[in-house]
Amino acid sequence: MSWRYRIIDLVRRTRSLEGYRRLCAGDGLGDWRLRQRRALGELLVSLQRHNPFYGSLLRGVKEATLREEPEEALYSLPVMDKTRVSEHRDELYAPPSGYPPPARRRTGGSTGSPFEYYVDADTTCRARAYLLFCWHRCAGYEPGDPYITVAGRSLQGEGSFRQSVYRFLQHNTLVQAHRIGEGALPPSRALRRARFIFAYPGALCALLEQEPGLSKQMASLGAVFTTSEQLLPAMRRQIESMLKVPVYDMYGANDGGLVSCECGEHAGYHYDPLNTWVESQRTAEGESELLLTSLNTRSFPLVRYRVGDVAEVRDMDDCPCGLPWPGIVNLKGRTRDLIRLPDGSRVHGSLLNAVLADFPEVTRYRIVQEKSGKLSVYVRMTPDTGARASERLRNSIREACAGLEVEMLSFKEPGGSDDKFRVIESHAV
Repeated sequence: MSWRYRIIDLVRRTRSLEGYRRLCAGDGLGDWRLRQRRALGELLVSLQRHNPFYGSLLRGVKEATLREEPEEALYSLPVMDKTRVSEHRDELYAPPSGYPPPARRRTGGSTGSPFEYYVDADTTCRARAYLLFCWHRCAGYEPGDPYITVAGRSLQGEGSFRQSVYRFLQHNTLVQAHRIGEGALPPSRALRRARFIFAYPGALCALLEQEPGLSKQMASLGAVFTTSEQLLPAMRRQIESMLKVPVYDMYGANDGGLVSCECGEHAGYHYDPLNTWVESQRTAEGESELLLTSLNTRSFPLVRYRVGDVAEVRDMDDCPCGLPWPGIVNLKGRTRDLIRLPDGSRVHGSLLNAVLADFPEVTRYRIVQEKSGKLSVYVRMTPDTGARASERLRNSIREACAGLEVEMLSFKEPGGSDDKFRVIESHAV
């Protein structure tokens, strides 16, 4: 079935299938640090020579220094965010002579701010190869095997004919998140043959509540991969108990060239260090924020790019899963998911996730801080849960948030939209 991906590679002018096979053969696993430093040095030399924005910043730095001490040169460059990238767009966009035209991408994502950027084929190739590799390691997938996607725009595209053709070639059957309430299930043949499910966790939980016997129709299912939304412990338990397969959460940033995935140890998210250099910096609130440098895009470089997520980077050489590549750990969510306390200070919303984790009777929740500062806590509890548990939860949240006003409300599945679901959301200035 790999002929499907050969056609995709031909159209996209990539070599993802070749890259996938090299990863399966262990290429780049043992000497990744040396190769990563070399790739970073090559990137900086290219930017010094060909990119107007970074050429001016690296002027006067010897080429030998860029190659031999690339980290020092990298950390001397400014941190970039969407606003700054957009301001210097004309200087940053500079495809080197002889390079294939980059692909133009546009995202509003979970930040809500439209952002246009460009990605070179080499970045797309490595990212796609690593995605296939993760699916293979965790689900026994081979390129061309059928699978099912349960998602909205960020995974399915904008519904164009071209996207439909790509899904056909990928053997990917789509369940649109905003149509789950309409009973839109894939054909029984697609369910029976699907090797894995790739899904928004919230949308998949909603589908399972609508179709509790779905596992009986999915004889070939080997795993579930969740992405794009925060996977809560209760969601993981629900999916694994109802589908009877392991769940592997994935984290990625298309604009930063990053794809990462949990392994069977669930100790972190392994990523490809030969495609992305990942570092972190401390925010004003003391959180660790990710910065990404795409190592294989020259046309529109995103260097030390603030992707807007709170997490840490860790070496995982001794991971029992056998993959020595580094990982992202303590992934908490967006940097802007901050709860304002009565004294004016702010804490990250992940604090509330920790509080909710102590209440196993809570099956779904969403927390919104209103402009007034009040917390609207939407929860769904198991049917046998009494009012006393709800009051204990309310008091625990108030205590964690220094006495903020808390209103307990009934959780309802989001409807009429295929956007990503945000667990923590703050509108307090």
